Amino acid sequence: MLCTHDPRLLNTIFAFKDVIRRMYNCQNIGMDILMLQLKHSSSEGEVEANILPQAWDDTLEIFRDEQNKNYSLHVVFEPVDDPETSIYESTEAPPEAQTFFDTQNMEVQLNASRIRRRALN
Repeated sequence: MLCTHDPRLLNTIFAFKDVIRRMYNCQNIGMDILMLQLKHSSSEGEVEANILPQAWDDTLEIFRDEQNKNYSLHVVFEPVDDPETSIYESTEAPPEAQTFFDTQNMEVQLNASRIRRRALN
């Protein structure tokens, strides 16, 4: 799978899964993520692991380690029970929209100063 977003910019596994769900239009086709198998080369050789059950901080360390390379992500999908129910889990804005929002105290508000600066450029 080719990921269009840098996972190091995401704060949770839920946000990462939501990026993948958007890439594959999962909500509209009635599919959800069952497994995320990450493969990469490290100084110890080839490493492969399902990253869903492990702590997101541990996964971020894999992505941040400069010794690691040749990443690939195998995504296994499963049908959803109720296609009318939203499958998205994260309250984070997608990375491309994060600078437009201020999420302090878990309340999402427009970040007017950054929007103004972008409008002037």
